[in-house]
Amino acid sequence: TRSAPKFDVLILDAFTSDGLCASTQQCRTIDDARACLTERGLLLVNLHTGDTDDPDYATARRMLRALCARFEAVYSVLCESTQNLIALCHMGESMSEEAWRAVLGKTLKQPGVAAACGALSLDGTLSRLKFVGGREQPMSDDEIECGVLPD
Repeated sequence: TRSAPKFDVLILDAFTSDGLCASTQQCRTIDDARACLTERGLLLVNLHTGDTDDPDYATARRMLRALCARFEAVYSVLCESTQNLIALCHMGESMSEEAWRAVLGKTLKQPGVAAACGALSLDGTLSRLKFVGGREQPMSDDEIECGVLPD
């Protein structure tokens, strides 16, 4: 049998007019995405956070908690101009800012990435990069009940 292709980077950005697609909000989707990554692969997930009373806030927190349960390290970057959050997930130990600078700097120099992300400020992005948690360091509890994702 032929094995499925593996990717260094996989982006999950599945929104409808009603918010994050229901199928994206399932543990099975995260598990399938993880299975498509190389050993050092990176999963990026675009999440709308909204305010704490916005249903999207609870959805984003559930997604982050599920990502932390499945990856060794999960980080977040809050977008400057929207209420979106990008989750960056990988296996292996957490990375320092210098390691992220090296990885993202090298990636941003690739022609296709440079064309798509030309306006991205590496310094600005790294200043908003926060460690969320991982398998060994679960995400802290929320002040509101967010629940868990369905399998």
